[in-house]
Amino acid sequence: MARKDISSLVEQLEAFEKKLKVRIEAVSAFEEDEEDEEEDDEGDGESDITVRGELHPVNGTEISQDIAIRLSVYDAAGRLIETCEDFVDAESFFGFHTFELNCVTEAGSAKRLKLFPVLPG
Repeated sequence: MARKDISSLVEQLEAFEKKLKVRIEAVSAFEEDEEDEEEDDEGDGESDITVRGELHPVNGTEISQDIAIRLSVYDAAGRLIETCEDFVDAESFFGFHTFELNCVTEAGSAKRLKLFPVLPG
């Protein structure tokens, strides 16, 4: 399995962070190709995309509402090909929340990653 740092593909949507009064920091992104014995000669297969980081409130140590951290994965044509998210509960939140988001895509297809907070639902 080949592991590749794709942190440069991550785009954070600061307007979303500002609206929800949070910051996403310490972000890293890696793509790991899955080796499959049934893979055809063209080398098609799947990749695991893992994005890690921290969610912080802009002020203080608490958040005022539940938040979902969403990752959207786009291909070279700008098509949305995968999404995943992590849920942050306001009631149990204190200080910061570390997260890990995992998406599975066709190997090498991820060309842009958008990372942003949203209201759950």
